[in-house]
Amino acid sequence: MIRKYRFVAPVVAVIVATLGTGVVLAAPAPAGNGYWPMYMDGPAHNGDNRNETALSTATVSGLKITHTYTHWLGFVGEYGVYPVVMGNLAAGLVAAGGNRVHLDVFNIPSGSVRWSHLVFRGDPLPANPVPALSNGDVFVGIGNVMDAYNAATGHLLWSKTEAPGARFNETSVANGVVYSDTYGSQTDVYAFKATTGALLWTAALGTECCSISAVSVANGVAYATATHLWAFNATTGAHVFTSTVAYPGATPVVSGGVVYLENTNTVSAYSASTGSQLWSSPTVSGDVFSSLDPAVDGSTLIATTPEDVIAFNATSGARLWTYDSGNSSADYFPPAIANSVVYAGSLADGLQAFNETNGNVLFSHSMLSEGSPIVSNAAVYLVDDGEMQVFGL
Repeated sequence: MIRKYRFVAPVVAVIVATLGTGVVLAAPAPAGNGYWPMYMDGPAHNGDNRNETALSTATVSGLKITHTYTHWLGFVGEYGVYPVVMGNLAAGLVAAGGNRVHLDVFNIPSGSVRWSHLVFRGDPLPANPVPALSNGDVFVGIGNVMDAYNAATGHLLWSKTEAPGARFNETSVANGVVYSDTYGSQTDVYAFKATTGALLWTAALGTECCSISAVSVANGVAYATATHLWAFNATTGAHVFTSTVAYPGATPVVSGGVVYLENTNTVSAYSASTGSQLWSSPTVSGDVFSSLDPAVDGSTLIATTPEDVIAFNATSGARLWTYDSGNSSADYFPPAIANSVVYAGSLADGLQAFNETNGNVLFSHSMLSEGSPIVSNAAVYLVDDGEMQVFGL
């Protein structure tokens, strides 16, 4: 079983990321333009591609594998192999043995390697590093180092080393600022200037330990979690609020002025401006934990558990539908939403696509899924036992 609860020993996450047209982009591609430039789509990390049009409830049944990249093998960690897609370049963190991690950039659709750099060697392994793409550059925090590279050439633009023992999680970029928090004895949030790497601000989440989640940014506020949900001014780092309700470690998912968190047995909603809890609904009972982070499109929130895919009304928290795989070890990864279709990958049931309205299964493929599906420009990217599979019409 690949899925682990968030406060197990951290491991390397593997991603695939794409960018541009093979040359340096002149401007950043914003979240929602059809690409998927960082963890769970964009800096708000809500897992929703709002601009997908080709894949729909009417067409998704026609998906088929269009490409298989057999050499994109990597370490399968807590998040499995996680792709981020933007055009016809791809970048991925790949475990290379001996506690070494490479940042590789590939050409799409051929899958040939464009450039590769060793970005980490040591012990312990990094927590949950996932690169982010913005303005023609690749940003990655791994171990206690944050790096920026030109995505087309591999030229190192800047590198910043932080406190020994810090281990960066997923990287987010918003409005020219690079954000990440760290796993360690204390959780700290960092904000760097994207063009120079200058440290703009840093904030500690009290004495709270062990976040393995992304910093989410929306409407000028940066959100992070350890034990509680914390909010900071995204420009200055000034403290905005700390929630009174404690949930450990989930990535804050922001949509429509609401922050959503998935916990061991619940999914909850908070006011994005005050941190007050709006609602909380159960996912699973007992000591069976829910899977990582939900996806939300504004009206519907999708959460996954080891056995189930569950839809909630995003405003009230009412459960709308449940798909029960019948297998407590199906082991679903975080879902994705695009154009009224919900995509989910699991070890047992492979890739599935559901009607967002009623939960009907529209498509399935029996691949051994080891990651989360990414929907970008009429294609679905997912890892099948170490191979990257690309599905298209």
